[in-house]
Amino acid sequence: MLLYIARRIVYVIPIVISVALVCFLLVHITPGDPLVAVLPADASQELAAQLRTAYGFDRPLPVAVRAVAVAARSTAISAIPSPPGVRF
Repeated sequence: MLLYIARRIVYVIPIVISVALVCFLLVHITPGDPLVAVLPADASQELAAQLRTAYGFDRPLPVAVRAVAVAARSTAISAIPSPPGVRF
């Protein structure tokens, strides 16, 4: 039974990575600006440029994918409570 659970967990890892990559790519390759949904109608160009930089839409796609992966990994690791005296 333990082997079955371990195998299922190992199978989930590539599926989660694949789904996250597909969702990320869909946001970046759809036509139009994805910030239209976030910005108010009377937003300035400076605000739009700041949000593009903050969300990483001004970066090339491979750089943006890597940045999101690193942020997700560090967020996932920081969400795990560490034992006293241990730092990640």
